[in-house]
Amino acid sequence: METEIIENRPRWRYSLTPSDASLLILFTVLFLPSSVGIQGGGTGIAYEISSLMWRVIFYMDGTVGLGITLYAIAHLQYIFFKYILVLQVSRYYRWRTTKQRVWIVAILSELQWLIMYDVVTMIRIIQTGADWTATLWILPIPFVLLSCVLLLFLVPRPGSEPTWIEQEEVTSWWKK
Repeated sequence: METEIIENRPRWRYSLTPSDASLLILFTVLFLPSSVGIQGGGTGIAYEISSLMWRVIFYMDGTVGLGITLYAIAHLQYIFFKYILVLQVSRYYRWRTTKQRVWIVAILSELQWLIMYDVVTMIRIIQTGADWTATLWILPIPFVLLSCVLLLFLVPRPGSEPTWIEQEEVTSWWKK
């Protein structure tokens, strides 16, 4: 991080290498909470907060279950866009893809579990008449999307042009 003094106020210009940006997103994907699960009905409701590496389950009787999970490997069909997002961020910082493509993959990575699991579960319940309350409902927590938004807006690509705020004028506008 470089600090430069312009008009007596500091300006920070962050810079990351493509591998640093990828590692940051990979950490976000693996360890920050990615979903909230709600299962059960009546007095047997359980709430689960999970990432791809851990989970915490809160039962209605007051007990809490902690665990290490292997969602990162076991549920690849539901989360493969999260791994593609790590590659897209790396490609973005190497100037091999556009910001719009990173956004598309980031949004798909958050909606993938919802589309592939919850929508299919709703269709199954409607077709079979199964009980809605005995089903596990999983809602995404968009920490990965939020971290991509912050990363892409706050950290410019290496070798990019400075923004208009960071550019110093050679002559003042009133002297022109």
